[in-house]
Amino acid sequence: MSIRKNLAEMITDKMVSIHENEIGYKVWACKLLDKTTKQFVYGFYVQAPEGSLSEVIKRKRSKIEANCSFDWLMDYEGDFKAEDIRKVEHCFKIHEDKLPIVDVSSKLPFEAIYEGLCQYAERRQDQEGISIENGYCNIDVQSFKEALIELDTGYSLLEVKKQLRQYGLLRTDSNRMYDRNVTNKVDGQSKVFRAISFRYITKDTKKPVA
Repeated sequence: MSIRKNLAEMITDKMVSIHENEIGYKVWACKLLDKTTKQFVYGFYVQAPEGSLSEVIKRKRSKIEANCSFDWLMDYEGDFKAEDIRKVEHCFKIHEDKLPIVDVSSKLPFEAIYEGLCQYAERRQDQEGISIENGYCNIDVQSFKEALIELDTGYSLLEVKKQLRQYGLLRTDSNRMYDRNVTNKVDGQSKVFRAISFRYITKDTKKPVA
């Protein structure tokens, strides 16, 4: 079996076929859900008789429900006619509520990032520049960057700091937007680090420590 056919079968296994025209072209459908933003769109593929698939065709739910038109199929390979369009629309309405949901999230939920950062601090709190004290995790700026790379969040460094600030979890110096000076003991001596300081969440309660 060819790689292309294997790939097509893997993709269509998560979808519903809502029409096949007289020359063997199929239309597949599913729901594409971004769990981070809580938004979803409908996803469609056109499949040729030999098995090759178009790129995913995305349509907003608001557009579909306002005007359930599939005239755009006429712009795709397959020589779809007006009668095909009517059949696709009819079949889509029948299957819409039961279409499989495919997760297309490109970013971690913020709750997972927050918990991951707390766990990162827990594992490395004896490391220079990282500490947990007075209900806050303190991670020096460079280590914070490394933590986000390890967590593979999908967010930029600035986006994560903005999220922490937006949720009231960030502790900063009065003249700084996202960080503060934190003093740690290093080899028995006090050393000042520029750190991201955010409220600590415990493993047991899953809530910020007061």
